[in-house]
Amino acid sequence: MKLSITCILILIILAPAAILADDWRAPVDGTIQSSSLFGDYRPGHFHAGIDIRTGGATGIKLYACSDGYIERVKTSFDGYGRAVYLRSNSGFVFVYAHLSRLFPDLQQAVYQQQINNENYKQDIYFTPAEFRLMKGDIIGYSGQAGPGGPHLHFEIRTPDNIPTNPLLYNNIRLRDNVAPLLSSIAIAEFKEQFHPGDIVSKTTYDCEKIKRGTHYLVREKVYTSGRFGIELNAYDQIDGYYGKFGVYDLKLFFDNSLIYHYRADSLDFASFTQSDYVRDYQLWFQGVRQHNNPKRVDKDRHNFYRLFRVIGDAQPTIKSGLFNGLFSIYPDDSLYANMVSTGEHEIRIEARDIYDNHSVLNLTLNIGEIDSAEVKQPSADNGEEQEPSFDGIVFLYGSIHVDITPEKLYYPEEFSASVLNQSRMQNDFYVLREFEIFPRFTFFRDKCTLSTKIGDSLYSPEKYCIGWQNIDGEFVFAGNELSDDSLTVSCKIKSTGRFALVADYDPPELTLMEPRNGTHLRASSEFAIRYRLTDNFAGLGNEEDLDLYLDGNWVPAEYDPDRDLVEFIPYRKLNKGKHTLLIQVRDMCNNQTNLE
Repeated sequence: MKLSITCILILIILAPAAILADDWRAPVDGTIQSSSLFGDYRPGHFHAGIDIRTGGATGIKLYACSDGYIERVKTSFDGYGRAVYLRSNSGFVFVYAHLSRLFPDLQQAVYQQQINNENYKQDIYFTPAEFRLMKGDIIGYSGQAGPGGPHLHFEIRTPDNIPTNPLLYNNIRLRDNVAPLLSSIAIAEFKEQFHPGDIVSKTTYDCEKIKRGTHYLVREKVYTSGRFGIELNAYDQIDGYYGKFGVYDLKLFFDNSLIYHYRADSLDFASFTQSDYVRDYQLWFQGVRQHNNPKRVDKDRHNFYRLFRVIGDAQPTIKSGLFNGLFSIYPDDSLYANMVSTGEHEIRIEARDIYDNHSVLNLTLNIGEIDSAEVKQPSADNGEEQEPSFDGIVFLYGSIHVDITPEKLYYPEEFSASVLNQSRMQNDFYVLREFEIFPRFTFFRDKCTLSTKIGDSLYSPEKYCIGWQNIDGEFVFAGNELSDDSLTVSCKIKSTGRFALVADYDPPELTLMEPRNGTHLRASSEFAIRYRLTDNFAGLGNEEDLDLYLDGNWVPAEYDPDRDLVEFIPYRKLNKGKHTLLIQVRDMCNNQTNLE
């Protein structure tokens, strides 16, 4: 036989559709169109629901999907913006996010809590008796609170808070007759151990569709040897929409034996932030950075699925993984990988969406021999987690420190750092020291604290912070926790990368948009108060950094960083007479602006 099988790992999860009854309705009327699907890749996390398009409009009526009660309302400037959690009588929770407003009684309760605490950010839990709803009752109205344009983010969670794919149920169905598109494959070759830090090469091959069908092939000769795993760059689409989505179901066959099976039917918040680790972030990064404007590139277009399980991957999306989907020609690897022989082997990859539109890729894999003198024998702990012997790392003669400890790593690694640039001005903030921590694309199990010395202080200590370079090549605020002696500034990081010590001394800029100063309004008018808010670097850290006072009384203003917009809509019509507005804004480096 070409493939030796000695053990198999299979995870069996009961389909949530068999648990949640079908006596619930969709959250909106009419045909549902989506802009993001369940399990789609996002830098730093997976997408836990579906995004329902609202045609660019806000104020679309949203309905209670089932009989139940409002269990929770959460409001914030980021994340879900304004979100409602409806617990149904069956125990399942329906989540509605980015709402513009809620139904009146609930809106008033949240508004009053914000006033009482003088903070827009609230996380309020209600008893089952306070806000009971029947299926079809209006729960609120769609909006664009938080990140993104107008849409409804919709989730279904099990009674124990496990996100499940809303499209598993017949109550929501999209028009989808498009099979997943397969772009390329990558062969990742390992040196001695089966973890991402030991990958010595990745070779990519383009997939070619056979005419207009859904079958693909790789015309190039695909070669590998030693220890290896297979990756697939693929995405899905639906009828009438240009956007890209993640793939629902993937299977890898080696000589007709199922080796690996991925399916996005449920997620786990406990391991939610593993997205950059379990996907191939390096290849994603390289694909995105080749575009002129990486910020506008579809996140799922360059998504490489590892068709093998990396150390520490705890996502329930892996349904079966024979020896974690890894391969080796070395007999000593028999405990860690599928044993394969040299010569030609047939690879088949099947990609399906949730409506069973499917594509198939066939290729021949040529496995060659390696000179015995070059063979690296696996260590006794090959493929298992290992612990380094250090409690933290000091770089660049003590000027940089990272508290990397064994429990924060997925696998052992040797780290280094180098200074890239010294002082320079950039976009109205001051970069004092730019440095990079290697190896690139190393992700931590838990966040580590990165600290750097400030050195000669040109400004007060609170003006210093650490910046992190994002996918666009721009530095963004990462943190500014000062040490007790104010000589060191620190932040939390989840991976290696490029960082900088930054001085931000410019306050945010505010412009009153409406109503204009001195405007005369009818006393009965309904209107919105809107400001344009921009900041050169640090930005607002939390909701407490923004205060809006109407006639000397604090009121809850909403901030949308995507639109640089601060907005407040008075809950009640204002009385006749003169009214004053005062807005106070502080960025994370304690630069403050007041506008009255």
